[in-house]
Parts: sequence; C-alpha cells; structure tokens
Amino acid sequence: MSLVTIPLEPHKGAVSSVATSPFSSKLLLTCSFDGTVKIFKLGQENTAVFSADPSLGYLHSAVWSYSKPLTFAVATGDGYVLIYDLSESQSSPLQKLKASPELQPVHHVTFNPSLHHTVASADKKGVVKVWQLSDSLTYNSPRALQSLNLLASSENSTKAETSMK
Repeated sequence: MSLVTIPLEPHKGAVSSVATSPFSSKLLLTCSFDGTVKIFKLGQENTAVFSADPSLGYLHSAVWSYSKPLTFAVATGDGYVLIYDLSESQSSPLQKLKASPELQPVHHVTFNPSLHHTVASADKKGVVKVWQLSDSLTYNSPRALQSLNLLASSENSTKAETSMK
C-alpha cells in the first residue's frame, strides 16, 4: 500500500470535519473553525469548487445526505443545523434548524442512512434533537444526479462562493 497525498487549498482555521460523498468518491466536504464549508473535487483541482461562509460562529460538523447527491448538513457554533441542497440553491441553505434551545454550539450532525427523512444533532449542553425532513430534501431527482455528475466530472467547475453574514 502506498500513501497518496493530494494537497488541497487550506482553510484559515482548524478543520473540524471531513466527509466523502456517498454518491461520488471524487467529492470531499469539509468545514472549519474559520466558519467556512467547502467541497473539493479530488484529482482535478486543489481549490474548492464550492465554498460558503454561512455562520457567525465556528462550524463543527458537516455530513453528506445518504439519499440526495448534493445535499449536506452543517452544524454551527451559534446553535443551528443548516441543510444545503446545491441542486436547488448554491447561495443559501434550504433549511435553518434551531438545534440548540440556548443557541449553544452544535457539535455534531448526522443523517440516518436507513431512515432518509431524519437528521439528528447534538449540542454542547447535551441536547440531542431529531428532525423529520421534507420529501424535497430526501428524495432523489434526475436533476440532482445531473448536478452531481457535472460537479464531480467537469474539467472546469465554477467556484461558487456564498455568504449569509
């Protein structure tokens, strides 16, 4: 076995989460204490093909959906879980869920691989919440698969940058 190193554009703060896409081994999702979430296309570019700065606080966790190719969730340091679906919007999350009653940092978020309608989070104070998501965030569409294939395989991806601040 040999070690392969792929240098990627670094975040400006500590990286708190890294996740590979369950739909494409070429896409890597990261988030950082610098407040950004990024998607990298492995093997083609060392810069992010998607970057967003969605929160005023740290980002603690980022995870891909198991049921929808360009859907992912991010846990924020200001008490929210943000659900993105890049096949619908690259400018803002489609859902902003208040995950912590006292707006404590949300340290972890996860989709359920068996029950695609659910996402769970855990905050700094030990509060765990489970949500049932709408069908639009859980069922696959031909448009979503086309968008994923375009992002994962195109030679010249457009870098999308967003900010909600």
